[in-house]
Amino acid sequence: MNHIYNQEDDNVHQLIVKVRKLMLTSQLVRGLLIWLVVTLGMWLVLFTLDNFLHFPEGLRLALVLGGFGLMAFEFWQLLLLPVIRRQRLESVTLFLESRFAIPENMLINALCFESAWLSPKEEPFAQETIRTGSEMMSEANINELWQHKKLVRWLVALIILILLWFIYGISQGHQVANALLRYIRPLSDVPPASSLILEVTPSDDIFMAEGDDLEIRVEVKGLDGDKSLPRYPEVVWGRRTDYISNERGKNKGTSMQLSGESRNNYGYTFKSVDESFAFRVFAADTYTHSVKVTVNRLPRIKESQFHILAPSYTGGGRMSMLGPPEALAGPAGSEVIVDVKLDKSAEELWYKGAGDWVPFKNKDGLWTAKTQLQPAESYKIEVKANEFEQRIKIAEGPILAQQDRRPEVEFVTSELNRRVNLGERLRLDIQAYDDFGAKKIYVKHKSVRTGSSETTVGNWDYEGPPGKTESLETLLLSVDASLFKPGGSYILEAFCEDFSPAGNVGRSKPLMLQVKSLDEMTIAEDDPNSDAFAELDNAIKAQQTALGVNVNLMANLDEVIDANNSEAQNRDSVKGHLSQMGQKQEKVGSHITKAWEVSIEPKPEFVTRLIELRDNEHTRILKKIVEAAAAERVDNSSVSRGLKSIEKQQVYLLDELIALKGIVAKKSEAEAQKAVAELLGEKEESLSPTPEETLENTVKELDEFIKKQKDITQKRQMVLDKPPEDFSEEEEELLEDLAMDQSKLAEIMAEVVDDLSNMNLLDFGDNQMVDEMTSINEAAEELADKAAEAAEMQQARQDAYRLETEAVEMAEELMINCEATLGASDSIQFVVEIPEDEQLAAPLAELPSELEDLVGDMITSEEEMRPEVEDIGSYLNSLDHTAGPVADGTISSTSAKGKTGDQRPEDNVLEGRSGAGRTGMSDGQLVESVAKDLDQNEYGLRERVSNTPLEDGQVEDQDVGAATGGTGLGKTTDSTTQFGVGGKLPPKVLEMMQATLETQQNIRQASQDLVLKLKRHNLSTTELETSIRAMKSVEDSLKRADGIGITKAYDETVNSLRKSHSAVGRQVAVQYAQEGKSGRELENMLPRNRTLNFKGYNHMVSAYFEALAQNAGKVESTEEK
Repeated sequence: MNHIYNQEDDNVHQLIVKVRKLMLTSQLVRGLLIWLVVTLGMWLVLFTLDNFLHFPEGLRLALVLGGFGLMAFEFWQLLLLPVIRRQRLESVTLFLESRFAIPENMLINALCFESAWLSPKEEPFAQETIRTGSEMMSEANINELWQHKKLVRWLVALIILILLWFIYGISQGHQVANALLRYIRPLSDVPPASSLILEVTPSDDIFMAEGDDLEIRVEVKGLDGDKSLPRYPEVVWGRRTDYISNERGKNKGTSMQLSGESRNNYGYTFKSVDESFAFRVFAADTYTHSVKVTVNRLPRIKESQFHILAPSYTGGGRMSMLGPPEALAGPAGSEVIVDVKLDKSAEELWYKGAGDWVPFKNKDGLWTAKTQLQPAESYKIEVKANEFEQRIKIAEGPILAQQDRRPEVEFVTSELNRRVNLGERLRLDIQAYDDFGAKKIYVKHKSVRTGSSETTVGNWDYEGPPGKTESLETLLLSVDASLFKPGGSYILEAFCEDFSPAGNVGRSKPLMLQVKSLDEMTIAEDDPNSDAFAELDNAIKAQQTALGVNVNLMANLDEVIDANNSEAQNRDSVKGHLSQMGQKQEKVGSHITKAWEVSIEPKPEFVTRLIELRDNEHTRILKKIVEAAAAERVDNSSVSRGLKSIEKQQVYLLDELIALKGIVAKKSEAEAQKAVAELLGEKEESLSPTPEETLENTVKELDEFIKKQKDITQKRQMVLDKPPEDFSEEEEELLEDLAMDQSKLAEIMAEVVDDLSNMNLLDFGDNQMVDEMTSINEAAEELADKAAEAAEMQQARQDAYRLETEAVEMAEELMINCEATLGASDSIQFVVEIPEDEQLAAPLAELPSELEDLVGDMITSEEEMRPEVEDIGSYLNSLDHTAGPVADGTISSTSAKGKTGDQRPEDNVLEGRSGAGRTGMSDGQLVESVAKDLDQNEYGLRERVSNTPLEDGQVEDQDVGAATGGTGLGKTTDSTTQFGVGGKLPPKVLEMMQATLETQQNIRQASQDLVLKLKRHNLSTTELETSIRAMKSVEDSLKRADGIGITKAYDETVNSLRKSHSAVGRQVAVQYAQEGKSGRELENMLPRNRTLNFKGYNHMVSAYFEALAQNAGKVESTEEK
């Protein structure tokens, strides 16, 4: 049997397959239309019914389940089942034979023959059957299988439903959305659609704390025009329930009230809610969904505290205050620790201020949070409780952050525009305030011209933080020609900085100083010394000319010293110009001499000062000109250096002459004002300073003198530590500048003496005060002489260290005496100034006599430490031979860093190996070739530093176990190139340092106790507190083994203790003096009554008044007659 494979054999089979696909497609299209019609129709009916009938939740659930079930069933029957269960080809063939009336099973036989194996005899019959079947199918109308009429009917039905849905959605969109939501959430509380829309706040279930208020707000939407509800909405609630039924009248309710915002806004507030409940709002024919309110007794704050640690620059310590919900107040930037205790357990606790949320840490029921105090309106504390999904606020309070304001600084004067003379000494009081303490105050000076540079003319630094909150400083400013030019205008501004990291700077109002020109500084025409004053003016002009010659010479020095000329020619050229300069300079001296000649007797002070300038500064200038002309080297650098030195002296002399002219003009102006005041009948005191003001100015001048003198001394000694031949150009210039500064200090002290001399001592009205002022005046004159002598020695490049030190000590003692006298004069009142009922005032409470002795004991204790301190400092200085200021004291060291004084050195025992001396070399070579071993050698020596070619050799050290150390470097050396290996300090030195440290600590503790006693009696403790700080520095230096620091701090300690002792002694003396004076006044008044009470005194008085009465009676009788 053979299978037929030609193309015609498969025609029937392919035709049946195509027909089956057509029949399936027709069935699916018809099924989809039916399913859509059923689905849309069913939900249209359900949506419409729910809009009208408002199905309850259970019925809606049943309808939703039934609807979705029907949809699924129809989808299965009409769409899925035909695809899954396809008809077999034989069934389709039989359907086609029946549908198109094909006889004798022709089509099914043809389909069978195509797939069967036939014999050759059967093939013709089979082919004929296949051909006949194919012809019959080709004549059949297969399109009838689409069933167009049924499809059209279902399609029309679908279009109608779509149109209905479209009309429904457009006209009743809200109802469609509401019905959809109600069927999507059949068991949820979704209110049915209505003509109104109710928006309730809160709209979701909420959590709230017990005792809080809950405000319910409802906004009604959907009203036409200006219509309003005929009846206010009603809020219905039920206690201890999670759901409120949508049936009216079933639960307790109340009407809501209109709110002030809109006519369709209503509100109601549940006050102090203490338990959970649910509520719903009804309005017109609708209602809102049920809202569940969960009220939980949240953890409440039982105890709380704020611990505030102010920033370090404020100086404030730790302070505690009531915690949340109280206000949080303190300096901005403070560290804040919040401690909270709750009445019940909680999961989390959070704090929020100006920054992010900060979590609390729980330790044994104490919740603690650390944060920073920053500016903000308020802080919040939230808790996360066990039953709550979110954090809830349990406390809130205001934050009061104290901002660090900009410091305030002002000149204490109402005259912000002054006209001054050169040479004047201005006293400018500067007052500053800062809320947390000032760091420093400084005053800057600049010209009013644009682009002028600023110069700091005063500076006061304060220890801190926190610094000083209120400061009153005095700037003693000399109107010097080096800063102020004649005829110029200048601005002074005070600045104040605090310790804030922000760097706040306060700025004062500018103080304008208008300097009179040289032509404006004049004296009266009828002044007897007008000729001398004219010569002073000529001397100024001559000095300006001489200075101009020098400046011109330096500017053209390259032309004067020509490289093409020989050295002799250049020397002659320089000498010629210097000779011309000398001639101009000599004219200055001539005018000064003539001023002396034309002045009248007694010679005025300014003429005497002119002669001093001629004999000193002017003579030095001429001498320097001669030295410059005689110099061997003639090159630009050496000649320029000499000319600069001459220029400095010339500028200084010119400034002095101009200042002297200004002082004379100022005095003349003051005398003229005094004369006018006398004509007007004004008191002289209104124009001249009072004794108290003079004393106060003296104290401030002395304080300024001490500071500047110490600074000059220190700078000068640092330079003089070197041999003169090793001075650099900068150091030479520094010495010249320091000498001029010393001269200016001497002039200021001379002016102080003049002010004290001109003071009327009778103004005190007390003999004791007059005696004290006389003593002060004498001490001031001695100080001025000492300062002038030191200035002369500095100008001559001589060692004035002793004089400078003595001047500082004298100034310190004089300042203490002035302060004590000033304090005593403030308490003195003349008897005529005291009201009669107060003249016998009770004396002051007696000060404990031991206070002065206690301060003296402190000094004695410190003095007893001096040998140990000097030994320790000297030994440590010899080990650390670094550059630094020279330490004053005895010669107990072989170190080159020291200077001998005029005192006899102490008898110090030097221990160590006799063969271990120094030869003076900076490398520290031993003298002998062998360093012998000593028993119990406590003083170790350093190994040889280096082997120089100057002294070659080796040392045999027989004591290899000796501790390393050293007694100092070679003389006249500043440093060494290399040290040997060093070890610890010798045991004896360490024991001495430890004992000294313990003694100093005991003295400091006693001093701190003494401060409290002095404060109880309102006595000055400034110097004693300064000495305590110095004692701490001594202790720190001992711990660091800083020899120079130990000596310096120790000297400051002793000096401060002496000042404190003097101040306390003055206070006690003043009190005793006033008590004695009050007692004498009382004794002088009481004996006056006793002397009149002699025998017969009462009888005489009675007889006298009886006689007066009789005479009065006779007169009356005479008048009656």
